[in-house]
Amino acid sequence: MEKNSEKNLKLGLFGGTFDPVHYGHINAAKEIHNRFNLFKTIFIPAHIPPHKKIPTTESAHRLEMVKLAVLGLDVFEVSDTEIIRDGNSYSFQTIEYFKKLYKNKIEPFFILGIDIFLEISTWKNYPYFFSESNFIVMNRPGYTSIKPEDILPSDIASEFDYNHEKNSFKHKSGYYIHYVNVTPYDISSTDIRAKIKKKQETTSLISDKILEYIKINHLYT
Repeated sequence: MEKNSEKNLKLGLFGGTFDPVHYGHINAAKEIHNRFNLFKTIFIPAHIPPHKKIPTTESAHRLEMVKLAVLGLDVFEVSDTEIIRDGNSYSFQTIEYFKKLYKNKIEPFFILGIDIFLEISTWKNYPYFFSESNFIVMNRPGYTSIKPEDILPSDIASEFDYNHEKNSFKHKSGYYIHYVNVTPYDISSTDIRAKIKKKQETTSLISDKILEYIKINHLYT
């Protein structure tokens, strides 16, 4: 498939545990969506993330919270593909799934934080997915001192050309890794879970709809 063709729909794929989803996730996704002119961004809650602690909350609850978070935001959708797949949630399978779903008429943009990207050499089927998708790597508080040229694993760095103006790396396949700054939100799901357990205020971190869902279902208590 020709990259950056006007005929190819630019699809954002935003995976994570979302335990729970919060304003940091949603606002970053809005920024990325607008900056890259994506036609749609799909949130993909993981079932069992291979490189993170198993979520404390059942995947069905996390899925419902993300659905509540994007309610009324037409450019966002939620997919349960990693949940119904069962077992470990591997990103290469997710990318393959959406390319098949859209009959290879999309240009995928896989969205993730710099903290996750720095572990990418440990992912299953690394480095295969650099030939299958663009990546949008979002900077985060605590990682701002990392230079762009230092984010690539050393064993594949020679496969990329760096564009200083765009702050991006072009892979030999034609896909890109875009290293971007988004508005910093020093919010973490871990902190939110702790605050809820201690009955502390979280209205500035998550929406009222999600907080109500959490209370009704006795999550994080």
